[in-house]
Amino acid sequence: MQTAAMSTSAPLGFWDKTLSLAAWAIGVGLFASVGWMVLEPGDPRGAISLLTADHAVVALVETLALAAVVSALAAVLIGRKLPDAGVLAVALGMAVMTWRGGTTSYLLIHVTGSDADARSAMAWKLAFEGVVWFLPIVTAMVVGGLVRRWLGGPGSGGGGHSYPDMALSQIPGLHGLAGPAAAVDLRAEALAGLKATLATLVAAAVLFRLSATGSPVRSVQHGQTYFALAIALYVGGRVAFHYFPVRTVLWGCLAVPLLCLAGYVVCAASSPPAGYSQVASVPPGSFYRALPIEYISVGTSAVVLAFWHSHRSAAAHM
Repeated sequence: MQTAAMSTSAPLGFWDKTLSLAAWAIGVGLFASVGWMVLEPGDPRGAISLLTADHAVVALVETLALAAVVSALAAVLIGRKLPDAGVLAVALGMAVMTWRGGTTSYLLIHVTGSDADARSAMAWKLAFEGVVWFLPIVTAMVVGGLVRRWLGGPGSGGGGHSYPDMALSQIPGLHGLAGPAAAVDLRAEALAGLKATLATLVAAAVLFRLSATGSPVRSVQHGQTYFALAIALYVGGRVAFHYFPVRTVLWGCLAVPLLCLAGYVVCAASSPPAGYSQVASVPPGSFYRALPIEYISVGTSAVVLAFWHSHRSAAAHM
């Protein structure tokens, strides 16, 4: 825990906070403009989804490139003080961009209609889409870690320095890119990390189910969905990081696509509430109220903040 808290627990001065806000503002600005041009739905009321995109693969590749740029800029601005600042910049940018489009109601009405089988089939596709949308987050982790290593840290010698608090340092197969390996038991770390992932997933699923539940005919709104996701993943992350401390945010972030995947799988086997099976706009379950990209963007933002706050709280009580 002492190694993990090296930078996450260090107090930020006025200038650091200003740079942090600038990094996140740049991320939001680039995704809300350039990202929107790449992913803007053909229908003005459409929702951002790879299912309805004309050139989904091309759009995804361009999104990954944009995520790399945003993460690199964030790492340059504040990466020495806040590990994985680029991850939050990318996640916030994706969330604001998604707000400009429609909600899952659009997909339910214009893609599946009242066909129960079509809804179930689309739920499986959306579950996979959530995993795909996690790729920009992974890209942000990798690029941010590489840029931070290249820049060097306070008092470091530059490129040969190790940054064990970066998510990149725990990504299987890529951890060597974060610098010389720290003297840690990677298998024990992975076990502890998976416990944190599972705890975050379970807590977030319960909280989202409770906060997103309401009248079945209640319209799907971005604000309500974002609030439910943010509360579920932030509180779930704080609980998980308290009982299962980890040194990077990677393990909490992994719970986000798993929540999306599990939620849609549950919805694939569910039916709309009694009496509403022919109403196209009524989701077959609470987990269907969020788009895959909303799960990933809002959920990742909440988990990163929960990780930072948890480490600051732990350091304050040392």
